[in-house]
Amino acid sequence: MGKLPTKFFARDPVEVARDLMGRTLVREENTTREGSITEVRAYLGIGPRTGNKEGMETTQHGKIYIMPFMRHHSLNITTKSDSPSCVEIRSLHPIGNIEGETNGPGKLTKTLNIGMDLDGLPITNDELYIIGEPADRTNIELFDPQKKSENCIACYRMRR
Repeated sequence: MGKLPTKFFARDPVEVARDLMGRTLVREENTTREGSITEVRAYLGIGPRTGNKEGMETTQHGKIYIMPFMRHHSLNITTKSDSPSCVEIRSLHPIGNIEGETNGPGKLTKTLNIGMDLDGLPITNDELYIIGEPADRTNIELFDPQKKSENCIACYRMRR
């Protein structure tokens, strides 16, 4: 099972977000930790997720974009569009060697020790990458959360 190539992210953020569902996020750091992606959000245009960072360019798809918020970080991957865009990975279902909570963006990055040192790296690097096949679309739902940024254009989660 190979890593998702950078060209996977050279698409509309809504398509990328939906197609990440069910795939496996892998964190290599002393040990291999893996989790199935269970919630994502797609962002497009200038706003809290895409417009506050120098270097968030439309041509830089497939890059890790670590967004600090409050005392935590969130994991985003840049996508291709006519304006800044990214997909935020918000929740994982633990598969292997994960001790801690991964049901929220801050908990996920804390548990997997994902910090600013990974910011700007390609998502195909050896420390953090995505593998596997997507979930069956019948198991994915589009939902509207109570709180979201104005430039959030789609939210997906696994059906309960």
